[in-house]
Amino acid sequence: MSNRKLDPILRDIKHYFQFLFDKGYKIHCVKELSMGDWQVILALDNCGIVIFSDQGEISALFSPVDSNMKYRVGLEGMIYFLSHEQIFIGKLEKNFFNARRKRFETLASLLEQYIDQITPYFGKDYEKYKHELMSIQRKYLDIYLDKYISKRKRRDWE
Repeated sequence: MSNRKLDPILRDIKHYFQFLFDKGYKIHCVKELSMGDWQVILALDNCGIVIFSDQGEISALFSPVDSNMKYRVGLEGMIYFLSHEQIFIGKLEKNFFNARRKRFETLASLLEQYIDQITPYFGKDYEKYKHELMSIQRKYLDIYLDKYISKRKRRDWE
């Protein structure tokens, strides 16, 4: 993926996530990954938002910027946490026609709805919440895997 191929991604990020730029977020880092995937990190103060493509799926993660992004929590896991484990967002519907646009729209809509509730957890008090956030991320991932991975459902992989 050459740098010119990243330009449409950056245009899409600026378009769909304009509300983040309006709040003061800036592009902190842009990376080309293998197999045509990419990663863009937006940052404001200590809150980092990683918007990335993995095998064509576009997702978002949160992490303090100064932690080497080691402790990451997905947007869906944060929504699960904020809703007191009442809202579970599973796999997004596959839509091959305008797939990237639809994924950006869905992700931006969720992020815009929850961003003000999420960012305080990644500010100056992050250390206070870190273990609870990592625990909820693991719990969310376990539920996700149980629901969507057939081998895990049968438990025959253990």
